[in-house]
Amino acid sequence: MKVFKYVLAVLFFLTSLEALISASFLSSLFALILGLCFLPPISEKLKNRFDLWGKKGIRYIIYIVLFILVGAFSKESKSIRKVEAKNNQEVVTKNNNSIKDSLNAILKGYNLTVCNICSAVSKIEVKVIKDADIKFPNYGKHHNEYSERLRIKETNSYIKDKGISEDLLNSATVFAYECSETERKDRVEELKYKKRIKLAKKEKIEDCFGNACNLIQMEVKRSMHNSKSFVYVDCRYLGAENNSFTISYSFKGQNPLGAIVLEKVKAKISIEGCKVLTIEQE
Repeated sequence: MKVFKYVLAVLFFLTSLEALISASFLSSLFALILGLCFLPPISEKLKNRFDLWGKKGIRYIIYIVLFILVGAFSKESKSIRKVEAKNNQEVVTKNNNSIKDSLNAILKGYNLTVCNICSAVSKIEVKVIKDADIKFPNYGKHHNEYSERLRIKETNSYIKDKGISEDLLNSATVFAYECSETERKDRVEELKYKKRIKLAKKEKIEDCFGNACNLIQMEVKRSMHNSKSFVYVDCRYLGAENNSFTISYSFKGQNPLGAIVLEKVKAKISIEGCKVLTIEQE
């Protein structure tokens, strides 16, 4: 039993040390006291000094209370550190945004933004690497030296063309990751928007298709030599472009010579309103 108590004491001493390193002082103190209470020599001295400590039930209650206090103050310390970390991050973000806004205010006079510069620098880097790949396909030292020389040359050319200083460019490129993330999110939102528009257009076309085929049939019958000879063959969707879609319509009917012939027309239908815009022979 004594060995077990020594093991528990060591564990709580280590817990105390870990809490002290984590700046959880109260948790560290209670863990230290708990560890001391488990040490057999200390426990024996407490029994001799305090009669209540000799009662097992009292000791266990004290152990449990101390253990709860260790856990409670440890959680509180972690919560405080999380709040502090969050506040620090917010301060950093606010400062970064302030710097970025100041740079954008300066760059406005050059018809530029921080993200414009980051995008241009990124394109330069991609271009010089591709050029170096062509010139030195085996990569190595010459590839790196050539791409670096070319990058400096292209960057200096960009600086001269835009009339900005190298320091201004370097200050802007600090926000390269942030700009790339913003650009990526914008692309994702744009794709989602296009997908929604495409889906909405598809639903409208599906709702309109049956009615459009009937409208074409009415137009075709009106133009036939003998509308009573009309025989439906096929109505097929060909595709959509901008705000209209195209249908291929096939039918049979009597021509002026009395023969039954197969004919095809192509009709353009408006997606909004589902109206026949044009009908022409295929």
